[in-house]
Amino acid sequence: PTASLTLHNAGHPYPRIWRQVTGEWTACVNDSVDDESQDFPLGIDEATRFGPMKTQLHIGDMALIYTDAISESRDEYGDPLLTEGLRQNLNALGNMPAEEIIPALINRLVQAASGNLDADDATIILMRANGRRVGLKDNLLAPFRLLRAMTGLDRASTTD
Repeated sequence: PTASLTLHNAGHPYPRIWRQVTGEWTACVNDSVDDESQDFPLGIDEATRFGPMKTQLHIGDMALIYTDAISESRDEYGDPLLTEGLRQNLNALGNMPAEEIIPALINRLVQAASGNLDADDATIILMRANGRRVGLKDNLLAPFRLLRAMTGLDRASTTD
């Protein structure tokens, strides 16, 4: 309902944001910065506090959240992509439907260098702001659906 994305980065690479207005992938700019908390890799310092990163999303905007296996993939010259190389790869995909972006990105990374995505866990999540509201009932029941899925209770009912 707030048309915003809020997350705690905890040491992972910052998300990439597709802005419908510009038609380009950019770095996720944190609209709310808390100087007292910084994101460091989980487990390095127990005293480290993780601050939220928050940015506004408009209908059609997308957020790509990924693990470092993606940004540490190598290009055709053997150099790590890092966030700039990832941005270039995403922008090279052009304006394609959301459901095609992750497969196309994975294909580009695998084609660029052998061993990309083989040595580390690779997780990619793509979210698209669609402007639809979630009803109160669905919001209230969401934790129970998650708990049911995590405990496997939803699979037990479908196998009976």
